[in-house]
Amino acid sequence: MAEKPRGAIETMHGRRLEMFFLNRLKPEYSRDADGRMPSDKFVAECTRPVSGFPAKVNDAKV
Repeated sequence: MAEKPRGAIETMHGRRLEMFFLNRLKPEYSRDADGRMPSDKFVAECTRPVSGFPAKVNDAKV
């Protein structure tokens, strides 16, 4: 199993969010057999923009 349940936490908006420990990367995202070193595909996925969010966030102070 690639992940191990850690338990739920409550977010600041009152929602429960399940948390997990990551034991290894999936083979397609790993450059080594142990699943510990990220591949170029992993890095590309982590650095691509997430859809549904604005490209630039306002620097306005709240």
